[in-house]
Amino acid sequence: SERRTTAMIAADLKPWNSATTLYLARKLDELSAGADRDRRALDLGCGDGLVLEQLHGLGPRLYGCDLPYREAALRRRLTPLFPDDFADRVRFTPDGRALPFPDDFFDVVYANQVFEHVDDLARTLAECARVLKPDGLLLALFPPGSYPLEGHCKVPFAHWPAPGRLRRAWLWPFFAARLRPRRE
Repeated sequence: SERRTTAMIAADLKPWNSATTLYLARKLDELSAGADRDRRALDLGCGDGLVLEQLHGLGPRLYGCDLPYREAALRRRLTPLFPDDFADRVRFTPDGRALPFPDDFFDVVYANQVFEHVDDLARTLAECARVLKPDGLLLALFPPGSYPLEGHCKVPFAHWPAPGRLRRAWLWPFFAARLRPRRE
């Protein structure tokens, strides 16, 4: 359709922060093309809101969910996009075990490099299934295992050793020397 072609051209021409965000834009646009109803998508683990900001206006109605310590950064970035309904569109959960949205609410839940950090993966996936509509789609993106620098803690090879004593032994000097970014 003409709308789809126009949106895809717009998505391809926009300066994206990453190839992953471009992939999500294309996927969300594809899922929204020809939709006979309003689509809703949840950015699970939306971080500082950059991806939500980038995807705003393309495809479905966007929502975000993350840990409470992210609230200030998300308010700064996203209140201009959602001035009247920030509290409805962006919500917080202490651990991902209970997503603060109703059953069968979303057409799409996407998690961009989130599930590898979740403590109770089975519970979080069950919550994703609960908030997804019966014909909904879960998009789970993971960092490449061969990438030498772990993208969150910025420690080289941090994700290469198996979880446990060896990984802790490798990470300890970096954390002790504070050679990693600090949370807000």
